[in-house]
Amino acid sequence: MNLDKANALKVKAPGNWDAALGKIKVKQLEVIPDRGLWVMLDEKEGFPVDPDGYYFVNPPTKHNGVLDEAGAFMQIVGDAAAFYAANPSNQTTTTVFGDATDGRVYSTATTTYANARSGSSGLAASVSEGFINLGQTLSVGDYICQQGFFAFDTSSIPDTDNVTDVVFSLWNINDPTNDFILEARVNNWGAAVTTADWIAGASLSALTLLASGDTSGLPTDDTAYWALTSTGAFVSNIVKTGLTYFMCCSDDQTLGNAPTGTDRMIPLLSEEAGTTKDPKLVVTHSAAGGAVSLDPFGMSGFFGS
Repeated sequence: MNLDKANALKVKAPGNWDAALGKIKVKQLEVIPDRGLWVMLDEKEGFPVDPDGYYFVNPPTKHNGVLDEAGAFMQIVGDAAAFYAANPSNQTTTTVFGDATDGRVYSTATTTYANARSGSSGLAASVSEGFINLGQTLSVGDYICQQGFFAFDTSSIPDTDNVTDVVFSLWNINDPTNDFILEARVNNWGAAVTTADWIAGASLSALTLLASGDTSGLPTDDTAYWALTSTGAFVSNIVKTGLTYFMCCSDDQTLGNAPTGTDRMIPLLSEEAGTTKDPKLVVTHSAAGGAVSLDPFGMSGFFGS
């Protein structure tokens, strides 16, 4: 059978072909299961199936195993569009390490946890250490609440790109005695960490949650990065024109649960020599536009705007 490419309906989609549609041998004509379609891939024998272009001929006639030309056409267009949306060819991953302005603010109160949680009995800021205590502690009768403030220069991401995923990771060097949930929350704390950046415990829940992680999943001390689980809000809070700011705290401070020991972790900061253990933000993004387009004459195929 000879394919009439000039008059075939052609759809181009980037990336690896969706296995759900069946693996198709290269340089051969095959039928996609349940579609009733003949396709030809422009690939060399033995190469991975990665159809920059494929052709629908005759045109498509079957939909869900029955003769339905309109349904078949709409189904294959939908498959191609869904595949592209999940696997954009212009996807880029940008890794950014913590800015040197990062630091911590902590509150200490003797005998009364509520004062430490609110910050009403004394605050201090630290911005020059290579590490921070992050969480809460009860030590010799003193309650201490510790908050971390992070910044990442994400200005290298093109302003018009769509951010699709964000992963925030820390390198921990000392586990807590009692585990807790570390929370990353929106907070534009500005150019320098000061005591004015402190967030009272009762106000933390009002800040948008970007990511969280249970410290019970921390790797062995000083061996590997620990990635928090992002919420959907993280992608919309990446600043593509400058620094992305946020703060971290213990969920126990958010909820008002007093510590009973060293309920804190100790992550390294940007002041640590090199960047192999610095706070890290990995942002996945892709150029705006790009769509699956149809061309009855097989001429234009796929184009990104």
